[in-house]
Amino acid sequence: MKKTILSTLLTSFLTFSAFAQTQEEMATLKDLGEAKLSDPNSTSLIIFGDPQTYTQFAINHPILDMMAEWIVSKRKKLNIKGILCTGDLVQYNGILTEKPHICDQTNVQMWEAVKRAFDKFNNLIPYIVTTGNHDYGYKWAETEQTFFPKYFNASNSRVNREMLIATAPNRAGLHTLENSAHLLEIGGKWDKLLVITLEFKPRQEVLVWAKSILDKKEYANTRAIILTHHFLNTNATISKKKGYKMAGVSAQEIWDELISKCPNVVMTVSGHVTSTTFKGSSVCATFTNDAGGKVFSMMFNPQKLGGGYTGNGGDGWIRILELLPDGETIKASTYSPLFGISPLTRNISWRTAPSDMFEFKLARPIEKANSAQ
Repeated sequence: MKKTILSTLLTSFLTFSAFAQTQEEMATLKDLGEAKLSDPNSTSLIIFGDPQTYTQFAINHPILDMMAEWIVSKRKKLNIKGILCTGDLVQYNGILTEKPHICDQTNVQMWEAVKRAFDKFNNLIPYIVTTGNHDYGYKWAETEQTFFPKYFNASNSRVNREMLIATAPNRAGLHTLENSAHLLEIGGKWDKLLVITLEFKPRQEVLVWAKSILDKKEYANTRAIILTHHFLNTNATISKKKGYKMAGVSAQEIWDELISKCPNVVMTVSGHVTSTTFKGSSVCATFTNDAGGKVFSMMFNPQKLGGGYTGNGGDGWIRILELLPDGETIKASTYSPLFGISPLTRNISWRTAPSDMFEFKLARPIEKANSAQ
């Protein structure tokens, strides 16, 4: 069985890897050894980019499974406290038959593949998943229908239920994880992080709900992260584009009406946009909210690496965020378990360009009362 999986992984890798990397980008790939914390008292979070290109082809499913297995195997060594996924779990939410050259999986097979991978975290590591445009409608959010609640719900994992504090109705009027608030137990000076995930192209009432959570006195000094599929563009600006037939607001409106008004929001995590280049698949920016506080925004989506939209899914790249014990510094790194598994490719298993390996700080929120003085 192990030989079969390894053979599949290597076949997929040899077929699709190094699709569009320049010599300059390839020079940033290094062997930094096994993933480890720089400080034994640190904790970590994992950022999982859009999985859709892994799920659309059967040959890519073992890569997705291996990424999940690697995260599980490192949960103690890296002291992993949570996993955030940027959405677009499947290529097509509603297509019932295969589409040659686009995908060889039905919608059910794609949903089952991504659920199978994330089920590996159940009762071991808390994970929070947002929805993307590909997770609605027939192809890309033509309608409000989604199979997300069928495959991702609170009954899947005890540790997910333990961190869940609130939900809001989805477009069908059902309370699901599409709009949900979670308290991640980090510990030490980090204490807890409040993570709120918003449905793709959230409706106005969802912003009102999210603000009601963030405005609660008990969370005034709790640092919050907004996890939403589309927020940051590849040019490091907040997207003003709405697009798609489904009703809802733009990322700019999410900023204007929610994030900028809530001083405890110190970070956003998103995906959606991407590129065949390393730099274009990892973009960060810092914005200033109405209270004068800094909001660090991260877009991480390597889905086009490894062969574009019909490639191997993204070369296995994941983002590791090491939360240092000082309670404010985060070290970001980018690693591929796919490349790290073999001595033949270990020399390209770490991306070390400034956009892939960097530090940033998440300061305590500036209280509204102070900002008004």
